[in-house]
Amino acid sequence: MPISDTKSCPLCGATCPAKPLPDSHRLFRFECDNCGTFATIEHVLETAKKEAVAPRIAAVVRERSLQYGPVLLYETSLTSDIPNVAGYSPLSLEAAEADFPKQTAERLDRALLSLARMSGTLGEPVQFPLMRLAPLFALTPVEADFIARALKDAGHLTPESTIKSSSIYCVVSPAGWNRVAELQSGRNRSPRNPVFVAMAFGAVGDDEPAEFMQQVFETIRRAVERAGYKATRVDLEPHNDFIMDKIMGMIRAAPFVIADFTGNRAGVYFEAGFARGLGIPVVHTCRKGRHFNEAHFDIKQINTIDWNDPADLENRLHHRILGTLGDGPYSSKAQDAPTDK
Repeated sequence: MPISDTKSCPLCGATCPAKPLPDSHRLFRFECDNCGTFATIEHVLETAKKEAVAPRIAAVVRERSLQYGPVLLYETSLTSDIPNVAGYSPLSLEAAEADFPKQTAERLDRALLSLARMSGTLGEPVQFPLMRLAPLFALTPVEADFIARALKDAGHLTPESTIKSSSIYCVVSPAGWNRVAELQSGRNRSPRNPVFVAMAFGAVGDDEPAEFMQQVFETIRRAVERAGYKATRVDLEPHNDFIMDKIMGMIRAAPFVIADFTGNRAGVYFEAGFARGLGIPVVHTCRKGRHFNEAHFDIKQINTIDWNDPADLENRLHHRILGTLGDGPYSSKAQDAPTDK
């Protein structure tokens, strides 16, 4: 793959600035007006070009780029080949494809969130060609037109917003910003729903066999229950769905998420990032030592419980939940609270 100042975006085909990342002959950084800023390797580029799902991946990459900055896009089967790049949010092709909204209502909501992020401030207009599909979670120009008009008809864009055959000019309305606040606050999530635990299921090292990691989960569950909530993990829930669909459904319903990065599993990074994108609080934990030292740069910038042993984890996690999220609906305080007759 020759080095040049511009290349064809591997997701949408548009010409965009591209350059190799420093200290890496395999990673290229793309700055695409449609898909956002992301880095990836040649193997991933070849796969993405062949996939009919590239527009779906582009929409999720654009959303993630708007939320957290540059994205590191990779194939799950090549996880070991992906370096830990500071300042990049890791995202697998599989997770990105699965994260594309299945329902029209969710596409509209997430398109509105993207427009709000692109606007940045109240009253700031957003303008782009209608062929730029990713910000609107559209797969075709017809869908882009429909989604933009639907947002305007719903009152989420101002009456002055215009949708033409070649471009869109829009301003998020006060009602639209209220909807954004509602989506980001998670008002539809009940604290009685299970807390989602993202973590490695099996062994992650000689000192952390599968039995030890199961003990870690039980420790997390005890800390959550002591704070008055319930906790679950995706492998404990019966389902007939594609596993990623099930994971994202459980996260959407959770009052908060606990992400344990012991073992540095790529799936945990995705699930934590997905929750944060929905405005769901995420509590980070990781075993002190090798695992914490090898954690992604971005994780180390977030207040993480770097625990020594399960007892240390339970005590600190319990107090972190109470201190930042408060007593849950199953706590003794909640049970003893007076109710309206």
